[in-house]
Amino acid sequence: MIAAFTAASFATFAQEGGSTTKGFKFSVGVNAALPIGDLADISTFGAGIDVQGQYWFSDKVAATLDAGFTSLFGKDDFESTSLIPVRAGVRYMATPQIYLTGKVGMGNLKYNADGAEGVTAFGYAVGAGYKINEKFDLGLTYDGYSKNSQTNSMINLRVGYTF
Repeated sequence: MIAAFTAASFATFAQEGGSTTKGFKFSVGVNAALPIGDLADISTFGAGIDVQGQYWFSDKVAATLDAGFTSLFGKDDFESTSLIPVRAGVRYMATPQIYLTGKVGMGNLKYNADGAEGVTAFGYAVGAGYKINEKFDLGLTYDGYSKNSQTNSMINLRVGYTF
């Protein structure tokens, strides 16, 4: 799905006849996460921060690279879980305000029990967002982290500020 989305995005760029290149943008964000599936059994909600680089090939298509830290607060007898994702992806502006995004990479999850080690898993995210103005945007994604047939997932709301 990500490959098809990327191909469609670049095909759109080619059809536009090489729109004005926008170059590199940098953003920081704060997020609120709602664990779902198996992760909801051990976590109530999460909060985090991230940084994201965007290289705009045109007015509509950008390559992205992001990294962050999210703390998922423990539920019942479970302690908190921390997540450090590093992902690359594509952002496509469907309209001047609405964008679609897809990302793949990895995430390191650490269950903060005594002696627990981090688990590195395949990470992916798909979502959409709304560009409020040139500086602020709101994004909503489904984030998943899979390893050995187990997936930890969440719905993530991000408020970003672009420099």
